[in-house]
Amino acid sequence: MKKKLSLLLCAALTAATLAGCGTTQSSPAGSDAVTEVSADGAAGSKEGEKILTYAVMEEPETLDLTMNNYSTSSTFLQNMFCGLFQLEADGSLSNAMCDTYEVSEDGLTYTFTLKEGLKWSDGSDLTAGDFEYS
Repeated sequence: MKKKLSLLLCAALTAATLAGCGTTQSSPAGSDAVTEVSADGAAGSKEGEKILTYAVMEEPETLDLTMNNYSTSSTFLQNMFCGLFQLEADGSLSNAMCDTYEVSEDGLTYTFTLKEGLKWSDGSDLTAGDFEYS
């Protein structure tokens, strides 16, 4: 009897797992679960444009780094902003916004040389002070 029950349980779990592997997607009624935004912030795509697509269940609460404590917003923010370094797929760090950096002999002072031409979305220059503030 125990063998039949465990076999039936395994079959039910397998069926439930396979049912979740379907290819059709549906979004909740009245909502658009996929958001496509181009590099210039416009919806849709043009020839040669790179599109970043998010599948989210709800709108982010905020995109203000200093006020964010929501997991939905965090996904967007991690992809919108870049620091001095970035994490590579193999777990190593590579330079992102800096060309070079030096560490003092005592290990207490780090000097970063920022890449040329860094700008904010409004066109103003990105400065070392912006990194210090953040």
